[in-house]
Amino acid sequence: EIQLDSAEWRIPAAKMKMKRDHIVPLSTQAIQILEEIKPLTSNGRYIFPSTRSETRPMSENTVNGALRRLGYEVNEFTGHGFRSMASTLLNESGWTPDAIERQLAHVEGNSVRAAYNYAEHLEERRRMMQWWADYLDELRMRTSPFASSVSELMILIFPLLSENFTCLMLRFDSDSLWMISSVLSVHLSVPIKISIDSFG
Repeated sequence: EIQLDSAEWRIPAAKMKMKRDHIVPLSTQAIQILEEIKPLTSNGRYIFPSTRSETRPMSENTVNGALRRLGYEVNEFTGHGFRSMASTLLNESGWTPDAIERQLAHVEGNSVRAAYNYAEHLEERRRMMQWWADYLDELRMRTSPFASSVSELMILIFPLLSENFTCLMLRFDSDSLWMISSVLSVHLSVPIKISIDSFG
């Protein structure tokens, strides 16, 4: 499904709610993440396998579980909320409504739209998805300059997380500790307790 050469994720109709093929243009950031995770999961069927079995995909509830561990309550935010948030911001930022709806796989079911073209507005959708990724990067960097290296951190320590470690010792500056704690909590599925020592 992932075609790195054309920077596309082509989802077959059988996996889509509307039973129609769907294309997700991949931003340069998405391609980078996929390249980084290759050494970890490329031998299996799924890019993001279940922690219990490599023959099953990551649970649909994993994102919601991660949000809960980050402190968001059920009535505050859910994984599906990312779609609504993106739709609102993309519309407010001047992108063509039809391109947004097609990218979100919102398709009218009447006979007028029966001749569905899954590649419709594809060039604008490519630009839009890259803009969205750049926008998220900008927000992340406003929050913490360290955020850009979180993916590098996870690539470094992810292989260790499958072992039965009772203690994982890492050293970071104090401004970065809150983010490291959140990221590790999500991947380990347990709360993280950080002890801070002074190194002078």
